[in-house]
This record gives sequence, C-alpha cells and structure tokens, in this order.
Amino acid sequence: MGLCSLDIMPDIIAQNRRNYEDYKAQLASVPGITPIHYDPGKENNYQYVVAEIDADSFGMNRDELVALLDAERIIARRYFYPGCHQVAPYVGSQVRPLPHTEALAKRVISLPSGLNTTQQDIEKVSQLIRFLHQNAAGINKALKVGGS
Repeated sequence: MGLCSLDIMPDIIAQNRRNYEDYKAQLASVPGITPIHYDPGKENNYQYVVAEIDADSFGMNRDELVALLDAERIIARRYFYPGCHQVAPYVGSQVRPLPHTEALAKRVISLPSGLNTTQQDIEKVSQLIRFLHQNAAGINKALKVGGS
C-alpha cells in the first residue's frame, strides 16, 4: 500500500497541510490551545494535527477536552500518551524519570485530520472547542455536580 501511495503523496501532504493551517487559523483566538509549530524551512508530512492544552488558560485539561469531544462523536486522541518510557518493555526498568516528557504527554491532543477531513469538519470541531473554552466554568461545574 505504501508503494501505491507514493504517486499521490504530494497530494496527501498538501491536504494534511491545509488541515493543519485551517485548524491553526480557526483556533488562533482560543486561549490555552496551541497547535504545535512546524518549521517552514523543514519538510513535514503534517500527518497529525497536534495541539498543546494549557488547562489554566483553556479552562479544562486535555483529558476533559478529549472526553467532551468524544461525547460529541469527534475523534480526538491523547497524543503519544503515556510516554514510551512508561510502557512495556521499559516500565519498571532502569529508565530514569522524564518529568518534562510526562508533563507534555498530559497536555497534547491530536485533532481529527486526514484526506477525508473537510474544511467544514475543521470549522465544526474548532467551533465546538471555542464553545467549550467560552463555557468551561459552567461545564466544569455541571460535570462536577452531575458526577457527585
């Protein structure tokens, strides 16, 4: 399959980059969610749209955001979580703690992207993320009351 995709790889990368740029533009005004920066001087396939969540600025943490997006049938994932050093065969071995890796692994999210992701899909996801940010205090309060 990989060899068959080589002919259309430039188109795939172009679509992935459009998705990344669309998310970046749509989420630019939302405090606490920052798409990772890609160096324009380097080649990249833009396969994943990854953003870092600052819970204090956004109003909820990455796991809460993922759960709420999932409730709306939007597939967003924790990105590279847990860190590789925390899974077999490394967990329990002599691997030293990696606190920066662990902290970052708790803050990054992979947003829906790919060839079948349309600009309208990105607008819908981004609109929901903006809504969740703007209403985070009330949502958190309602979830806390409902979860008791």
